[in-house]
Amino acid sequence: DQASKGPSPILLIGTALVTMLVGVGGYLAFGNPQMADQPFAQRAEDLRNRDPATMTMDEQFVLLQEIAKQRPTDADPHYFIGQLLTAQGRHGEALRAYQSALARDPGFMPALLGMGNSMVVLEEGNVSPEAARVFARAAELDPDQYQAVFMVGLSAWQAGRKDTAEAIWAAMRERAGPDNPMQPMFDMWLSMAREEAVPPALPN
Repeated sequence: DQASKGPSPILLIGTALVTMLVGVGGYLAFGNPQMADQPFAQRAEDLRNRDPATMTMDEQFVLLQEIAKQRPTDADPHYFIGQLLTAQGRHGEALRAYQSALARDPGFMPALLGMGNSMVVLEEGNVSPEAARVFARAAELDPDQYQAVFMVGLSAWQAGRKDTAEAIWAAMRERAGPDNPMQPMFDMWLSMAREEAVPPALPN
């Protein structure tokens, strides 16, 4: 059920919209920019005083697009647009949204992971060299990003370089330390790499 899966994308992105829109004095006003698409502008204006957590995905998408126009250097709205598109299974469009976020903030970790994951989905589970480079960049920025390190190793595993994958995952296991709750998962990955079993499952 939904309780076991965590909050829905609508609720999570609604909460993010609250964070972006709510200031000390309440909702930030967008003003009334003279946009060519007046119906879109009016719809965004109508939505800005709504509680974002109550909006549909389409309504959140409209509002995020308006925020992106009002904050052209801000990576956040592009990232959350990517999250909405991912939730709808529109992974090619999500990839472009994550790329837009990274154009504004090249070190934005959530967008790096989102971009890499979108690339893997589009390749039907294969971690391409391009996706591996995205995950490697994330792991370079934060070596404790276990998903990113895992995916770099999985790319090597899928390419037939089992020894490389094992070395990457063993280094990750050692870095994490014996008390890390991920240790059982690390042990499973290493065991599968050594036994040349089917590729291990992605971490949640």
